[in-house]
Amino acid sequence: MAHITSPRLRIAERIARKLAPKVRRQVGDMARQQIKGISLMPQAVEFANKMGEDIAYNLSESYPQDTLIINGKTIQEGEAGRAVWHINALGGLENLSRGDDNFYHMFSITVDGMPEEALAYDPIADQVALVVKGSGAFGMGTRLRVANKKTPENGRVHVWGNSIPDTANGADLRITGSAAADVLAVCSAKADGLVATDLPQAEALFAWLMATESGGRASKPGVENKTFVVGNNAFYKQLAK
Repeated sequence: MAHITSPRLRIAERIARKLAPKVRRQVGDMARQQIKGISLMPQAVEFANKMGEDIAYNLSESYPQDTLIINGKTIQEGEAGRAVWHINALGGLENLSRGDDNFYHMFSITVDGMPEEALAYDPIADQVALVVKGSGAFGMGTRLRVANKKTPENGRVHVWGNSIPDTANGADLRITGSAAADVLAVCSAKADGLVATDLPQAEALFAWLMATESGGRASKPGVENKTFVVGNNAFYKQLAK
């Protein structure tokens, strides 16, 4: 893993690790409450909102001039020209509601509307993935690179959301329930593409920057398109048709 030199990403990592014991206890509690036919999604949403409040409290102490958008809501309105944080506390709520531990805290940072740096933290495995514009993408102890495929054949495509587009037909489809895990699979050459519908902004920014810095391509974040595509060069062209 690359040493984190960005002050903002160091703060994000510190906060995420500080809150990790609470997350692990909650996952254990929800796993024990699994009863057939009863949804724990309301509890998962409530806990994610509480995590968002804790993250906002800690971040606002370090960066009171920055804008904080957490779980889609503006929590702190910052000064013009300062960084904007797009944060998804516990992205992958359906997994959490089932007692599945495949989810991440997501921190994506823009300056003047452009993605500059991002960090994803897995509170169960205590693993960090990070990306800084112009400096590369890192995760799982190494620098990340997409697969160097020339043609979109016999590929593995991850799907996030409620629909599978025709462009993904014929691929080996995988569903993890975690957009961050899907992006990291593509950017570490474990998968060839990701097709997502209604991807949250924090994840879209992370995906675009991570794909760009690992040699791949992704849909432009902020554009009003329901389908967001990430992939190595061959699969991006196929999936984005």
